[in-house]
Formats: sequence, structure tokens, C-alpha cells
Amino acid sequence: MEKLTGKETKYFVARKKESTNEESLVRTNAFNGMPSSVGEFDQAEAYKTFEEAKDMVVWMNSAPPFIKQDYDYYVIQKDEDAFRLDDTGNRVTGDPTP
Repeated sequence: MEKLTGKETKYFVARKKESTNEESLVRTNAFNGMPSSVGEFDQAEAYKTFEEAKDMVVWMNSAPPFIKQDYDYYVIQKDEDAFRLDDTGNRVTGDPTP
């Protein structure tokens, strides 16, 4: 059974266009390898480690202009914390099993 509580960290590649200050997350097209922008984390490609995301950023920033376009690529870290609440809405600490 999947654990429902705990912390999880994911890494994403994002990009910013300096001329317009446009920022977006990146999803890589599996067919042609081209990056495309998405607005939501659940639509973007998530990496398990910083190193994996950083490797993609290094590749994107050194890619030919027709792939890189006018963007600067960087890594975003997203931390999620899921926890159980008691009947009054307070966080349960320790093992709540009687």
C-alpha cells in the first residue's frame, strides 16, 4: 500500500524568456525531444534528483538556438508534505493507531 503521509521532493525544469519575463515549467516531447511550456506542475516532467534536473538544464541551455530559443532554463524544487489531521483539524504526531 502506498504511504499517504510524509514528505516528498521533486525537481522540475523551468524556463524564463528575458524579453517578456514569461516563465513556465517544461515538458519534453517524447516524440521529437523538443521542450514545450506548461503551466501546472502535474503537466511538467518531474525528476527524482536535483542532478537529473540539472543535467537537463545544462543540456537545454547549451542546445542549438532552434531548441533553446530565447529562454534561460533553471531548476525548481517542489516539496510536498502530507499529514493526518485529528477531529479538530490539528496535525497528528506519532502513530495514531490505538
